[in-house]
Amino acid sequence: MLRLQSFSKTLVDELRASSAEKQRAAAVAACGFAISAAGPLKPELAAIYERVEANIPLTLSELALLETSKNEHDDRYFDLQDAGDPEHMKEFSIARALSALQFAAKADSLESRSEAIYEASCASDDKEKLLRAVRQALR
Repeated sequence: MLRLQSFSKTLVDELRASSAEKQRAAAVAACGFAISAAGPLKPELAAIYERVEANIPLTLSELALLETSKNEHDDRYFDLQDAGDPEHMKEFSIARALSALQFAAKADSLESRSEAIYEASCASDDKEKLLRAVRQALR
């Protein structure tokens, strides 16, 4: 079962009915939504997003930077949450946006593309805006 089904079973059905190219476009659109919701990325991470958006494979060092950055934001999220700091959700959103970007960078299967969308859905409470962006990309 794909985790995205817990967010939208109909969206999973729409993804399955779409070409791999459209699925990839939907995953990238979800990343754009998540990044926009989380706030601006560091320039080197924004450059990685641009490469994924342009369908340029990431280097091993870019993949490592993405993983390290995601883990750092996850760690800050937990630390701030434990401290009762309301900024913890911003760190969570950034970590989810970076996780979505990791899955979109793979985008070699329905599972990785759906995981990108699922992770992006966790970056914001505005699920309808995400659905609109993803469905627009599937057209």
